[in-house]
Amino acid sequence: MFRNDLNVNHSDDNVKTYCYGLTKTKQQEQADIQLVINHANNQCYSDACYHAIADGKSRINFQGTIEVKKNTVKNNAKLLNKNIPLSNTAQINTKPVLKIIADDVNCSHGATIGKFDPGAIAFLNSRGIETLYAKELLTQGFTHEIIHKVEHTKLQRYLLEKFA
Repeated sequence: MFRNDLNVNHSDDNVKTYCYGLTKTKQQEQADIQLVINHANNQCYSDACYHAIADGKSRINFQGTIEVKKNTVKNNAKLLNKNIPLSNTAQINTKPVLKIIADDVNCSHGATIGKFDPGAIAFLNSRGIETLYAKELLTQGFTHEIIHKVEHTKLQRYLLEKFA
């Protein structure tokens, strides 16, 4: 079991936060991810994007919360959770939450859970790429969306190898 709790508090005005995460489980592994970003000051920005892939009989639980406190202005926040179950027995639960007690904000949240588009796999098959390899390519594309946000080159290389 893997658990990750991340709590971010914007303790001053004009703070920017970027939270990106990538989780992959297999067999009977379980991952619990909880993220809270607290906009307690003015003109703060947060961008949170988490991707998850579950295979086998594994389970992933994600709860992300953005809180915008009362009497704050011009906060901007985005929260997105994208998930792919690779098997019919994998479980993914997602709960993105916005708690906004202010008026002058620009906030959004969303979540998706879905398998690969059969049309994309058929397209790759029509180009001579076998289904298993086509799914691997699509999985790599899905993980690279997060990995390429990492600015530290050595860490990016490590993640590319880890999630290849």
